[in-house]
Amino acid sequence: MKKVWALEKKTTQKDIDSIRTLTQTLIDDGNIPEDVAQRVIDSLNARKVGDWVPDYVSNNYHKFCSEVKYKLNLEDSKAIRELKKELGKVSFSSDINAKFRETHLSVFNSYRVVEGEIEDLEVNYYNYKFVKENEGVYKYLWSTKF
Repeated sequence: MKKVWALEKKTTQKDIDSIRTLTQTLIDDGNIPEDVAQRVIDSLNARKVGDWVPDYVSNNYHKFCSEVKYKLNLEDSKAIRELKKELGKVSFSSDINAKFRETHLSVFNSYRVVEGEIEDLEVNYYNYKFVKENEGVYKYLWSTKF
């Protein structure tokens, strides 16, 4: 058994809807075979809001850390940019600071790091077996993402 590291994302209704729309567009355009489309639709129907799905998986810890730091920084920056666009030009107050903190926490709570195992001959790392959640590694990656 080989050890893998996975960044998992909590599924939101927005994610499910966007994947469903993209899949339907690809089906309508004839870009994916019908059997593949049916498997995607079945997996979407089985997915619920709040389920954890793998976002990035690697068996190399150092590569995993650098990729996850980059991704977390990108997601956090994107959420803050959207908040700034929504707020416009305002002076900072305790309410505004609370909104920024809430935005950071929403991104933080959307991900987790887990350890998994795959068979020695397995080539698809996304078929890992969940071993445990590693909150310490996730907090380290979050705090060093900049």
